[in-house]
Amino acid sequence: MKKAFILMMILSIVFIGILPAQGMGFGVKGGINMAKWTGDDITEMTDEGFDQKYVTAFSVGGFLTLPIGNALTIRPELLYTQNGTKFEYSEDDGELSMSSKMNWLNIPVLAVFNLGPVGIVAGPYFDLFLNGKAKFEMSYGGQSFDEEEDIESDEVQTLNYGLIFGAAYGITNNIDVELRYSQGLNSPDKEPDDYDNTWGEYEESDTKPSMIQLLINFYLKK
Repeated sequence: MKKAFILMMILSIVFIGILPAQGMGFGVKGGINMAKWTGDDITEMTDEGFDQKYVTAFSVGGFLTLPIGNALTIRPELLYTQNGTKFEYSEDDGELSMSSKMNWLNIPVLAVFNLGPVGIVAGPYFDLFLNGKAKFEMSYGGQSFDEEEDIESDEVQTLNYGLIFGAAYGITNNIDVELRYSQGLNSPDKEPDDYDNTWGEYEESDTKPSMIQLLINFYLKK
C-alpha cells in the first residue's frame, strides 16, 4: 500500500502537467544494463581481495516527450529495470561467489538537450523495489555448496533515487541509440523488520547502485 501511494504521487507530479501539452510524443524503449554497486563498503571488499563483476541485466518500458522550444525536451520514463552486483574470491584450495539481482519500477525524469541528431540526457530517477534474489556459491577442498534466496521487501528501502546522464544519437527519424550512466544517491539497504539485535545494532550499508545502459528508443509519435 505504501509503495502504491508513493508511485501515485510521483506519477501525478510527473504527468499531470504534461498530458494536455501540444506537441507531446511518446514511444517505447529497451536495452541492456551493466550493473554494479559503489561505496566505501565495496571498496573495503575489493581491498580484501574480492573481485567485483558487472551483472548483465535489462530495462524495458515507455516514455513521453514534451518539447520546450527547439533545443530542449522533457522526457519522463516508466521502466521495468534490473540491477545488481557480483563478487568473486579465490584461493589455492577454494572459490567463493556472491551475487544479487534486483527488479525495480524505474521512473527517470530527464532533460534532453537537442544538438541536431545528438541529444544530451540528464536528470533524476526514482526507483520502487519490486523483488530480487541473492545467490551464494562456494567450493572448498573438493566440496561445493550453493544457496539462493529471495530478497525481501522489508530489507530494501521503499523509495530510492539517483542521477542519470548520457547521450543519444538518432539513427533514423524514429529510432535513437542511447548510452547513459546512472548513479544511485542513497543506499537501498535497511534494517529488516525481524532483525535480532542480540549481538549489536544493525549497521546499514553505504552501497549504492550504478549502471551503464545501452538503450534503443523507438518513437511511436514524435
